[in-house]
Amino acid sequence: MNTNEIQSTGPTDDLAGSLPLFPPQPKNISEGNILSNALRLPDFTKKYLIFNRIGAPGQIHVYRADCRAGERLRAQIFAPKLPMGSSISPRFAIVAQSLPYSADVQQLPFELPAGFSAVVAPQHSKPMAPVTDLLTRVNYIPGPVVDTRTLVGG
Repeated sequence: MNTNEIQSTGPTDDLAGSLPLFPPQPKNISEGNILSNALRLPDFTKKYLIFNRIGAPGQIHVYRADCRAGERLRAQIFAPKLPMGSSISPRFAIVAQSLPYSADVQQLPFELPAGFSAVVAPQHSKPMAPVTDLLTRVNYIPGPVVDTRTLVGG
């Protein structure tokens, strides 16, 4: 199989029906305050698209949402398709006190606080097919997914 082949993302990458959020740029994050300075987001009983930008390489965005144990949380990055078909693929992780296990925490740019675990989203091994936002006609390259349903249920 050709490793440069574009992978279909399937029907789960539907952007329609999502509520847009435009949070402010995050504060300057330093080692001692990673989670305490997180930007608070609304509850995740609805489907949201969070629009923000990376201002510099290595910039960290930390968002906070309160979720009850057992509730599903699905997170995915969509990066705008750049000219000439290129794109960037920011990394992300879910950090919580109730995850069933941790994965790839050595890739986090900060130390996990005691009692917390994290799952870092794996990078795609192949280029992904772009998804077009029907309203704006912007093409996005879907990034990896972390879904708490698959973390618990396999």
